[in-house]
Amino acid sequence: MATIGRERMRVAVLMGGPSSERDVSLASGDAVCRALDPTRFDARRLEITKEGRWLPPRRLDALPSSGAEPEPTDAAHALAADGGERPFDVAVLALHGAFGEDGTVQGLLEAAGLPYTGSGVLASALAMDKQRAKAIVASAGVRTARGCAVGAADWARDCEGVLRRLAAVPGLPAFVKPVGGGSSIGAGPAADPADLVARLDEVFAHHDERALVEERVLGREVTCAVLGNRGQRLHTLPAVEIVPRGHAFFDYRAKYEAGGSDEICPARLTREESARVAEAAMTAHAALGCDGMSRSDFIVRDGIPVYLETNTIPGMTSASLCPKAAAAVGVPFSRLVELLVDMALARARVRTHARATPTPA
Repeated sequence: MATIGRERMRVAVLMGGPSSERDVSLASGDAVCRALDPTRFDARRLEITKEGRWLPPRRLDALPSSGAEPEPTDAAHALAADGGERPFDVAVLALHGAFGEDGTVQGLLEAAGLPYTGSGVLASALAMDKQRAKAIVASAGVRTARGCAVGAADWARDCEGVLRRLAAVPGLPAFVKPVGGGSSIGAGPAADPADLVARLDEVFAHHDERALVEERVLGREVTCAVLGNRGQRLHTLPAVEIVPRGHAFFDYRAKYEAGGSDEICPARLTREESARVAEAAMTAHAALGCDGMSRSDFIVRDGIPVYLETNTIPGMTSASLCPKAAAAVGVPFSRLVELLVDMALARARVRTHARATPTPA
């Protein structure tokens, strides 16, 4: 159980940021603030603006009225020690996408000596890079979709040559997504060469300098959350099956609009399929070096999970996939958040002990 040796633990909930997933992050952050028990946690909303500036920390119930926005500062001032003591005991990360989920803010918090929830710098960066994450997870024995990455420079220089290569691997129909994006922003299927050209143009013009083009894998789409730090026993939550309503795939609107999809927990899988999904999710979590909670996405085809990607900071509203899966096994949202804090503090204790232990001569 989370404890720090004083009456209430000081918690900074980081949210917002400059990524295209800013609105989702704000919703996650506010939900986490509300979930933290005020008798045990002194939670402060630490919002990062679209420009990357840091607003002064404040309680959720102390938001300023319109036109009274406080003066932003920078990370160094927001996280600076006062009188030798850090302003917070732990940071709960509710940031999504670039800057928040790619290792950048994790590096800032490492430099400030502040424990934080979720994965560290390297695991965050690897998981955010879908091409590298896929290669690492495949090397650990998990099945992945055939495909390859395309760079914007190669596309601009020789689009016809790129199309010829993609016609061979992965072929059509295909699925295109930014290598470093999230929330399915800029992603979508390509049924023919014209679709493929349009999808790649969209990625390079608005989202990323690299695109991942994979075979279109059809089957049951499921997602599975894993809890646990490196070196600990890992636990999975029940897999959630995702069935978009009126959408070709689980796109941004299907994810976040009310009624955009049916999210079935536990997923309609056989016992053997469920076990394979859980094992694949734990393998991905471990292979990438994740801590805290991750959520990996799969298509179950012919009973075998095909890996799509891993999210190191999944959505954290009460309606999000991981809290839904936790609720299905009797873990309320508030307890799930507390578990994330516990794992962050446990990892910080391990790191502190490792630094204090002398290396044998």
